[in-house]
Amino acid sequence: MSRDAQGMVEEAKRLRDAIPGIVVKIPVIPKVWQQLKY
Repeated sequence: MSRDAQGMVEEAKRLRDAIPGIVVKIPVIPKVWQQLKY
């Protein structure tokens, strides 16, 4: 489990690719928010 923003986003993307239909929840703090693209 990552503790930095970029690592959290990368882990979420790997889970999304591995498990169809999964919803990944990550903490939305300013550092993570900057990494998110929707």
